[in-house]
Amino acid sequence: MIFTRLGYLIILVIIVVAAGAIAYVVWPGGGGSGGASNGGAASRPVIAFDDVINYSKFGVIDQISVKGSVLTAHFRDDFDTKSRTGSDSHDYTSALPSGQDLAAVLQTAGVQGVKIVNQ
Repeated sequence: MIFTRLGYLIILVIIVVAAGAIAYVVWPGGGGSGGASNGGAASRPVIAFDDVINYSKFGVIDQISVKGSVLTAHFRDDFDTKSRTGSDSHDYTSALPSGQDLAAVLQTAGVQGVKIVNQ
């Protein structure tokens, strides 16, 4: 009988710890991808470099900031990013492939009108 109650207690502790871990990851301000709420690069969703080029071709990206090999692509404010990418954010992070020059890649792809900001 004591082993049964001890077993119930252990199961209850496991459930409480699991619920706490889930709340920590999901809750704003906690850990994990859902918790970064400081507005920095960690809170920006990631997009593939090829998608940055493709969206630029269609004119929905109006500015790309470059810092080393990290790109920050800004979508126009009137573009519905939620339906396309699943996120309400208009700033997305991407990685510039090594040996690539962003201006040359955009020019080769025929992209015009995108402001490039080097940081």
